[in-house]
Amino acid sequence: MVSLKVVETKSGFWYFGWFLLLLLCFVAVAFLGWQWGVVNKGYFETEIAQLQQNNQELKQQVAELSANSLNLDSREKIAQASVQQVSDDMGELQQKNNLLEKELTFYRSIMAPELDQAGLTIESLELSPVSPQEFDVVITLTQVKKQDWYLKGQLKADIEGEIDGKISKISLQSVVQEENWSNDFSFRYFQKMRARVLLPEGFTPSLIKLMAVTTDKKQKTEREFPWKLTENL
Repeated sequence: MVSLKVVETKSGFWYFGWFLLLLLCFVAVAFLGWQWGVVNKGYFETEIAQLQQNNQELKQQVAELSANSLNLDSREKIAQASVQQVSDDMGELQQKNNLLEKELTFYRSIMAPELDQAGLTIESLELSPVSPQEFDVVITLTQVKKQDWYLKGQLKADIEGEIDGKISKISLQSVVQEENWSNDFSFRYFQKMRARVLLPEGFTPSLIKLMAVTTDKKQKTEREFPWKLTENL
């Protein structure tokens, strides 16, 4: 016995209907998307404009902060420079004050009659380096005010030290650079005897011995100083 199977066939109108339906759905979705874009276009444009404005404001704030930072840095540098200048000025004034005090003490020692010091005196020795073996030397001789006559005489100075590990002694006059330098003195209250000396290569000075004698041999004084450099002459 033969069974029969019925096959349902769809017409072209059925397929065309489904195609038309899908096309209408696509058009509807596209239209809704377009409408959504139109409705929200102004919103996004406003948001973009606001973000651009915020970005511009932030850039301006960064620029202002950078300028303020530079100003603060400049002010700090100026303040530091001012503090350093004031410190330098104070140091210079203090140095000048110390020199004035030293000069005042020096003149008081000459002019004050109540002091026990009398007659010819070797007051001080000052040494200032010019080069490793070259020095400026200042020797100050004094007499107090109660003896106000002129003193005349000669100064003898010997520099002691070592050369090649051996103790050696050099006459100051033999190493003085000035051709017309004289060890003669003549003063009423004080005299500073200045000389520039050039020590032999390899000679290391340790002390200087001084002796001043008046021409009439009535006054004689001796004093020795360590070879110690001073800041100011």
